[in-house]
Amino acid sequence: MLQVDQAGLARMIGVSRLWVNQVEKGKPGASMGLVLRALDALGARLMADTADATTGERLSPVVTADINAIVAEARNRDRS
Repeated sequence: MLQVDQAGLARMIGVSRLWVNQVEKGKPGASMGLVLRALDALGARLMADTADATTGERLSPVVTADINAIVAEARNRDRS
């Protein structure tokens, strides 16, 4: 457990504490780049479920995403 509060996470990713609070509450339309940056700061892994919610049948092969590359790309875009 990181034991980081909202203000600490906000400082880590460069947003306001209010933004972190709103995302925790399910704020629609949150910037994907910032969400990915928050996940990276927390050391969270992003996984996708490719199974049909009704049948449980796999819809497609599982594709592994490099979350670190995604976050790095988002940071580079945010800096430009």
